[in-house]
Amino acid sequence: MKFLFSTINLRRMLKIGILALFVLLNILNLPAGWADNGDYNRITQWFSSGPAFLPENFPPAGTPAWDRRFYSEWVPFWKLDFPLASGMFNSALLLWAPGILINKLLYSGSVLWAPLASLGVRLVLLALLWRLLNGLEHGPRPVLHMLTLALPLVLLFGTRDVAAFYNSFYQEAGTLVFLPLLLLVVGWGCTRPRDAWFYAAYAAAVLLLVTSKTAAFYWAPLALAFVLPLHKVLRQPRIYLPLAVGLVAVPLAAGLMLTHVPNIGPNRAYNALFGGVLQLSEAPQQRLTELGLAQSERCLALDWYNGGADCSRPDWDKISYSAVVRVLLAEPQIVLKQAQFMADRSQNLSLSFGQYAFGDDYPRRADRLNLWSRLKANIFPRGGWLAVSLLLLGAGIAATWKQPGLAGSLARVGLLCLLALVIDGYVEILGDGQRDLLKHLFIPNVLFDLALLAVFNALLARGAAAFGRKTPG
Repeated sequence: MKFLFSTINLRRMLKIGILALFVLLNILNLPAGWADNGDYNRITQWFSSGPAFLPENFPPAGTPAWDRRFYSEWVPFWKLDFPLASGMFNSALLLWAPGILINKLLYSGSVLWAPLASLGVRLVLLALLWRLLNGLEHGPRPVLHMLTLALPLVLLFGTRDVAAFYNSFYQEAGTLVFLPLLLLVVGWGCTRPRDAWFYAAYAAAVLLLVTSKTAAFYWAPLALAFVLPLHKVLRQPRIYLPLAVGLVAVPLAAGLMLTHVPNIGPNRAYNALFGGVLQLSEAPQQRLTELGLAQSERCLALDWYNGGADCSRPDWDKISYSAVVRVLLAEPQIVLKQAQFMADRSQNLSLSFGQYAFGDDYPRRADRLNLWSRLKANIFPRGGWLAVSLLLLGAGIAATWKQPGLAGSLARVGLLCLLALVIDGYVEILGDGQRDLLKHLFIPNVLFDLALLAVFNALLARGAAAFGRKTPG
């Protein structure tokens, strides 16, 4: 019995238990995925021309067939016919490839089951969890941080609203894997020499994250400050300046070029203008007149895909992000209104899309698998209290920044997540307006949770270290 409850054995049992819980949650969440909002087609055209058991990939809008195909129901079965017709690349394809291959060899050569395609996503996340647990196991207070960091991370990445992305062909599937990968690499770099192997691992992680979606471009310059400090570049510019330029320029160029969606017209600029800044403008008609778009006033009430494209077609040449910037320069207060708008709608991981296949009664027992999402929606701060919580997280980072070991590493990860959630929110709402805003704010919501866990554990590590120094013996 003494051996059974020894500290080392307790660590191992807890480690195995946390890994097993993550596997169990993923198995239980296999019947759930997010319905397509039309974005699937951008990526699935590499390996599928459309749903396997629906008559049309794009039925006429407003028909029952359209309602079943988009937004309301998750489609788990897809044709496996490899049309190779997509005009963009997404790093999530690298995660889906092993599952697609296994599906073709062992399940079906003509029908793809989405949960099987997600195998790579789940296995890489499991490997990252194992790596985190190994690091915690050999660090100070391993049992404490396994319970306060690793276990909540399992609940976050295993909650149904997050796990549904693994079974969905959205770009966020790649972001949900390569974001924690980058954070692990950044944390790893705080406790070891930053040699060639470290920078190679960092370069791979940031490249994979930036190519997961166009809106992730900012990670290339943002994360660099945490792995290559400016004073180091200034001290040895001949060595580190080319390295810095390469670590920013290569992933940035790759992300913007590979993830660009071709031939969609001024789609995003239209959403950013008509469905974004003009919605918060105090004088939208005046702004439209200044832009030479006075005749497009009726487009303010129309989404691009529901009449907006046709409504604005005569003025496509005038609809651009420069028009968005001109509106912001005329009414800079819109930036603050956007912050309030996003803060009021934060802490929600549940999208407004369907999550289950046609005829599935799974929702009746699904809430049991959505613990973290429900907890977040009910008790986490939003609105003005969100701003207060961000300031408190900043204070926690300042209190632990100079601490050695785990506390300092987590403080840096916390600050990186804190900065990223603000930047990501603005990139999304400025880049695509208020359309599908819950989906676009999904990653900032996850970043808040990661920042909260990182800072909380940094403070715990500092407190535990101080307590240990004061304890005799």
